[in-house]
Amino acid sequence: MLEVQEHVPPEQQLVVHATLGRSEWPGTLEHARDQAAAAGVPFLVAQSSTHPDLLSMVRHRFQTRPEVPSWPGTTGRFCTSGLKRGPIEREVRRYAKARGITHIVNTMGIRGAESPRRAKACVWEANEKQSVAGRTWMNWLPIHGLSTEEVVMLQV
Repeated sequence: MLEVQEHVPPEQQLVVHATLGRSEWPGTLEHARDQAAAAGVPFLVAQSSTHPDLLSMVRHRFQTRPEVPSWPGTTGRFCTSGLKRGPIEREVRRYAKARGITHIVNTMGIRGAESPRRAKACVWEANEKQSVAGRTWMNWLPIHGLSTEEVVMLQV
């Protein structure tokens, strides 16, 4: 968020936190809410419409598809789409539609150093799936090239 604030005025920002319910680190939701409030940026909480948290998603997957791994991993990232990306995109679409916003830049705090797969991610790209019905949606990874130390220094 700090990197985004260097380039985008607060009135053009929205913070959406995808909660993991009981699977979330204590204080995470409150930290995100307080950070948005301090910056004068609207804050929304997104949650999966089918699973309240990661553990219920894993349990459901085990019960309905016992032939596949129940726990997410690098080859099965169903938790990201079901608990993070999907709910966030839903809330951003609702927010934009209610306000007549047609240009969206979705920023995510993903660093390339976190995994080989993330290292290959594009820093700036069109989200074709979300660019529909007169809406332009871009994805931006503002801290993709930063080291852990550089991210920590942003917070100082």
